[in-house]
Amino acid sequence: MSDTAVEQKISVEKEVELKPDEKDLLEHRAVDGAVIFPSLGSPAIVKKRKNGDAVLELIVFCGVEDLQRGEAMFHLRMASWDSRNSTGSYDETLVENYFLDKDLLTVSKPYKVKEAGFGEGEKSKDYKDDYKLKFGHLNIYPWIVKSLEDFPYTYKISINIKNYSTGLYNIWWVNKEDYIKTKEKPSWWNMAMHMYLLVTGKNKRPREVKKELKEYDKKIKDSLDKTKNQNIKAEIYHPVYITKKTELNIGHLTDVHLDSRMELYGQSEASVIEVEENCPPKGTSKREITNPDFHIPIKNKIANYNNLFIDICDRLKAKGADIIVITGDLVDYNRGIHTSQTYKTEFIPISEVWEALGTDVTKEDKYRDDRNWFLFYEKLMEVYDRIKIPVYTLLGNHDYVNYGPSPWPSQILGWNGVFDQNLTLYESAICYGEQYNKTKGFIKDLKDNEEYAHWYTIFINPFADYIIDYGSQSLYMVDWGEDGKVLPLAARQMIDINDDENAGSLHQAKNLFKATSGFIKNYTIYKTWIKKAKKTKILFMHATAICPRDDISEGLVHKNYNWQDKRLQYGTFVEKRDEIIKDAEQEKINIIISGHSHRNLVLKLTGEKQQQRV
Repeated sequence: MSDTAVEQKISVEKEVELKPDEKDLLEHRAVDGAVIFPSLGSPAIVKKRKNGDAVLELIVFCGVEDLQRGEAMFHLRMASWDSRNSTGSYDETLVENYFLDKDLLTVSKPYKVKEAGFGEGEKSKDYKDDYKLKFGHLNIYPWIVKSLEDFPYTYKISINIKNYSTGLYNIWWVNKEDYIKTKEKPSWWNMAMHMYLLVTGKNKRPREVKKELKEYDKKIKDSLDKTKNQNIKAEIYHPVYITKKTELNIGHLTDVHLDSRMELYGQSEASVIEVEENCPPKGTSKREITNPDFHIPIKNKIANYNNLFIDICDRLKAKGADIIVITGDLVDYNRGIHTSQTYKTEFIPISEVWEALGTDVTKEDKYRDDRNWFLFYEKLMEVYDRIKIPVYTLLGNHDYVNYGPSPWPSQILGWNGVFDQNLTLYESAICYGEQYNKTKGFIKDLKDNEEYAHWYTIFINPFADYIIDYGSQSLYMVDWGEDGKVLPLAARQMIDINDDENAGSLHQAKNLFKATSGFIKNYTIYKTWIKKAKKTKILFMHATAICPRDDISEGLVHKNYNWQDKRLQYGTFVEKRDEIIKDAEQEKINIIISGHSHRNLVLKLTGEKQQQRV
């Protein structure tokens, strides 16, 4: 310890009159760690009580089995959301408050990460401790744990942030090398040590993730853009929201299907009606519109999902939402198109756009793995910056696939998804180009696989299934579970559309609420959650609970069917469905909210005395 540090230590000890057993406040090691909860897609929400108390609980992975309270205090930083990338001097952090009141921060006993009992409900080792946050209520993706094996101990840290006003903040753990690299710098890339190791390739993150970080941080800047600050960066954030609300108003949206192709469509000058005077001279790329009456660009007609996502979040906040929950299909698929237009706005000749859209998606020339996850991250950050309330995410079936179904009229698939874009068949052909019905790349591989969601689990949300408790409300977020069940096309064509035993062609969640299935533990958590003494329990998932097939009218739903009929199991889940809906019928669950079917439906269970009508 330097002479200056010794003087500061003596000065502080004298000022706050530390007792002999409180020396750990000052005598601490540099302990590297990583905040796991909260995350960008599972933020912390803290109630500010009438007496001013506001208790935040964190989960931190670190490398020591004897983490001290003072060490946690010195490593943690908390800043307003708008200042989240500042280095944060001690005057702007938690430290000053905790010198004066040591009871504001507590650290749990250490738990071995692999033995802590994540996702095991009441069987978790921490279930009877004093912290409200339970490992048993949080099912972490196993590859996240493996990638952080240098941090084998996990702790729960409780902090009374009573001196902070209501609003959105970011909290993070400053590691030794982070501190050295950023000391005396005006700003920093706010990354915990595990992210530094990821970028440098020194840890055991999946190979393809390290590749993409290098590719997006360096290659784009070098080959596609010659200016600064145009390359895409991804950072890990840990949002904390402080509110005085007694109950939360919940905004729900689903199936946003973000897709980098929309960034091209949304800039397309291809006109529905073309006249000679509006066409660029041959051999040039400049387009001048001299006859605006005959210029109807596709960009003004297309329903751009990416922009609609932002707009809907704005509207939900305007209507009074305190939080937003997105129930799956966050992206249309993993591997997205990537040109200069997908990360900045610039005019490109229409023929070049068409050429890019028609490129083989399996090649690296115009398509990249995880590109749509980068897009979702970018848009989610925009939502946080605009409305500054928590956003909770969970995965759907599209989030586990690498390629999506064709979005243009296809010769192979009997489905014209272009109508979802608010375009006619002719307009979609203009939008996509002359190869609109010949490209087969997007139906090459519809198989789902956990690896296509890895990027999301690192940068957005490391939890597959998790519980959020606030006041008398308890929200349970459930992962799709990777695998889906759907009848093959040939079998569907052989079945009579009026066959009441046919649940339809929309994927059903095969492993949702299955007792054991890979990394999925949502049924184990569910059995514990259903016992919770909460006034309002809301189950969120991507799969539907009750949903009629396309050929069933509202009148038929009410008069002819109950929830057990196959024709009301469109896109629902296979395992434990009867049990869970009966729990809802008996009001052990108050509301089930889902997505998947792309419909606006509100269904009410009326109980057995009324023949279980919906």
